[in-house]
Amino acid sequence: MKKILIGSIACNFGEHLLNEFSDNTTHKLTYETDMSKVNELIHNETFHACIINFDDITPLEFEHLQSITDNVPHVPILILGNNNEFTSNLVTSKKRVHFMPKPVSQEQVRGFINKLMLVKQLPEQKFKRFKTDQCAEIEKLDDGDTFIGSVKNLSMGGAYIILEDDHHLSIGTLVRLNVHNEDSERKALNAKIIWVKNLNENEVKNFSFGLKFLNQGEIMTA
Repeated sequence: MKKILIGSIACNFGEHLLNEFSDNTTHKLTYETDMSKVNELIHNETFHACIINFDDITPLEFEHLQSITDNVPHVPILILGNNNEFTSNLVTSKKRVHFMPKPVSQEQVRGFINKLMLVKQLPEQKFKRFKTDQCAEIEKLDDGDTFIGSVKNLSMGGAYIILEDDHHLSIGTLVRLNVHNEDSERKALNAKIIWVKNLNENEVKNFSFGLKFLNQGEIMTA
């Protein structure tokens, strides 16, 4: 079942949109009118798509939306609202973030988000993610090539990491992630890259990827 998060500042349209999706039993909907709560939900739970609906947006709400679009690279996001400087800043150079200007029908929104979910077949996220920002050492197991990345979120099952360049990494590459805990103890985690994405945001080119942690047996048979 596909899980969709609907965050709506404009409540009337949001409620109509909720009804439009409700007759489809293949979707599980989460509806929230507080953008800070939407931000919290999308970082801590698993969703296959997110719809953000607003008419006018305040600077505080923009901060929450920017946090969502900057730090959740694996979820397709559809923003509905008026075309303005806030909207432009959210969608520029972010291929996973889409915008539909109002007026737009609920049926059009449902059709578009269904297409996004078909195109973006995502690996399931089974564990709660914790937002972080720490340096880590990534070692390729095939040739020992080692480099430094920035861990943006972490769970028991995997991690999301950003690098300044791709280092010839691709889906299926086996790596060892070396991180340090609060006591400065080093912990090595075997992992496999399960998705990759090139980022070009704020005039800085980065490369991001998702890791699935593996045990030693899985590494040997991969």
